[in-house]
Amino acid sequence: MSQVSISPIYFQTNKLSSEKITGGLIMITANKIYFAYSKNKLNIAEKLTEESIKPFMLNSLKLLNNKIEDTNKEIKLSLTQKKVIAEENFFNAQYFDYLSKYNQNGIIYLGKLKPANVTPTEVGFASLFKAFVGESLMPEFSKEKELTFTQKVKKTISKASIKDKADIDYKFKPEYINGILKQTNVTLATKNGKVEIFNAIDFKLKADAVATSLYSFEFLINALSAMMAKNDVKVNASIIVEEPELGTPAHQLFDKVWKFKIKKGIYSEMFLDKLKIKVEEICQDPEHIKLSKYLINDFTN
Repeated sequence: MSQVSISPIYFQTNKLSSEKITGGLIMITANKIYFAYSKNKLNIAEKLTEESIKPFMLNSLKLLNNKIEDTNKEIKLSLTQKKVIAEENFFNAQYFDYLSKYNQNGIIYLGKLKPANVTPTEVGFASLFKAFVGESLMPEFSKEKELTFTQKVKKTISKASIKDKADIDYKFKPEYINGILKQTNVTLATKNGKVEIFNAIDFKLKADAVATSLYSFEFLINALSAMMAKNDVKVNASIIVEEPELGTPAHQLFDKVWKFKIKKGIYSEMFLDKLKIKVEEICQDPEHIKLSKYLINDFTN
C-alpha cells in the first residue's frame, strides 16, 4: 500500500483557552493531495467566538486550496511527462513547517504530518474525514458514485486514441496461450518494450466470483510470462480496483489480496485515478502498440 500522510485542520474557537475543533483534513499520497473542510464546523467555530472570523478563515482555506491545486497539477505533470516536481510545490514535513505561517492569524492550525494506514483513494480519504471531522464526504462524490465500478473503468479507458495503442477487453484463448484452461479476458493489453496487461476486479461482487477472476488472471500472468520469456520480454500485470468500504468482508478480502498477491509482486494495484494517468501515458507514447498486433506478428507465424 502506498505511503499516506495526513494533517488534521483545526479551527480555534477560544484564544484564551486555545480550544479547537477539527474542521478539515489534508491527505498526501504519491499521486494526489486530498483536501476538504467542513462548512458546518466553520459556522460552529464562528458562533463560538466573539469575533466575525469567517472571512479570515475562508481566505486562509482558499490560499491553502490554491496551493494544493497547484501541487496536484505538478504531480500530474511529473507522472505523465516524467518531470520533477518543483521544490516549492512539494508537500513534505519541512513544507508543513512553512505552512505553519497560515497559523499566524490564530484561527486555523494545521496538525503535524503523521502516517495513516489507508488506501490512497477518494474512498480512503472520505473514511478518514469521517473519522476526524465526524461528517461524510461521500455526497461530494455522488455524481461519480452513480456509476458502477465497471462503468467507471469503461469511462476511464474510453479515450478514442487509445484504441490504436491498446486492446480493450482483450480475449486470451487457450489454443494460443499454453497454460490457461479457458478463455481469459483482460480489460486492457498493450506493449511498449514490455507487455502490460490490466484487469478490472470488482470487490463488491461475491467473494467466490472475485477469487475466480483473480485466479484466472494469475494463471494468465504465469502462462503469458513463460511465453514472452522466449523473446526475452517482461510481463507487467495490474488489477484495476476500487477500495471497498472499510470494515466489510469485501475489504477483508481486499486486504488479503494486498498481503498475499500485490505485496509479493504477482501483480500491482491500480486505482481509477492512477488508471486515468496511465491511459494518458499510453495515448501519448508513440512506442505503445496493441498487444494483439505483437502476438500476431511474432507468435502466429
